[in-house]
Amino acid sequence: MDMQIGSKIKNLRLSQNLTLQELADKTELSVGYLSLVERGKTSLTIINLQKICNALNITMSELLLSTEQDILLVREKDRKLIYEEEGVCYEAMTSGNRSLTGICMIVSDYNTHVSNMHVSDEIGTIINGSMIVVFDNNEYELFEGDTLFIPAHTNHSFRKTSRKECVSYWTYNIRRRD
Repeated sequence: MDMQIGSKIKNLRLSQNLTLQELADKTELSVGYLSLVERGKTSLTIINLQKICNALNITMSELLLSTEQDILLVREKDRKLIYEEEGVCYEAMTSGNRSLTGICMIVSDYNTHVSNMHVSDEIGTIINGSMIVVFDNNEYELFEGDTLFIPAHTNHSFRKTSRKECVSYWTYNIRRRD
């Protein structure tokens, strides 16, 4: 999977006429690290993946799912794992090349997780459990059924507050490039 992601990153970088140095400057990551990523020789953290996506003006979902076949119905059992780190799991709720993408985020620990800014607005709804989301010096405690809008290019963090895992659905508007 790392090789496929790395290849997609390289193709996007080249299509935007960016050198590795220019991408490194935009992401504050080293040229050597980015070269390893593009060749699939190292794993990406979610923070570094988000930095690269922001620099390339693409969402993580758009990058990770860009080669998927268009599927109109995704059953819960058929969701593809996008990314997983300790305490947080991201699953694709949509598939294919669409203008909207949906992510199921499952938080199982009580740690604070930092999410770098995204290139598009996002809307999240709590399906199960509760969490606190912090951005723009405001703290929002969200319970089942609550919905939060986070503007594009806004750094934010989140942590679970419920005993049970917190499940939330997030929708992003992917800007198409013609």
